[in-house]
Amino acid sequence: MRGSIAGKISVLVGILVVLISAGLGFAAYRVGSSAVIQQVEQALLKEVDEAVHYLESRFEVQLTALQAIAARPEIKSMDWSVQEPVLQAEFRTLGCIWPWGLLTPAGWRATLMDPLLVSVIAIT
Repeated sequence: MRGSIAGKISVLVGILVVLISAGLGFAAYRVGSSAVIQQVEQALLKEVDEAVHYLESRFEVQLTALQAIAARPEIKSMDWSVQEPVLQAEFRTLGCIWPWGLLTPAGWRATLMDPLLVSVIAIT
């Protein structure tokens, strides 16, 4: 009889230990994963904020340069023969990779794709 009760108690204690361990493990997993997810989200938001500031500063530099060029009297003249040498010089100075050009309300466009390549295209 004694062996039987001792066996039952040990089985019940073993089951109880397994259940408590599983419950504690599940709770620890939930708390730990929640904390990790929260930390990752905060880190990503910080990275996004830093990227936004970096891009804004890069765009601000470019915008300032373009505003300075646009404020020049040669550019305001809207005469391509006057603007072209200025734009070519600025093109070389800034090392730009995008096309520059002039579009007039009269319907013609002149573009500066490369310091050595200038094309004037009539728009009708």
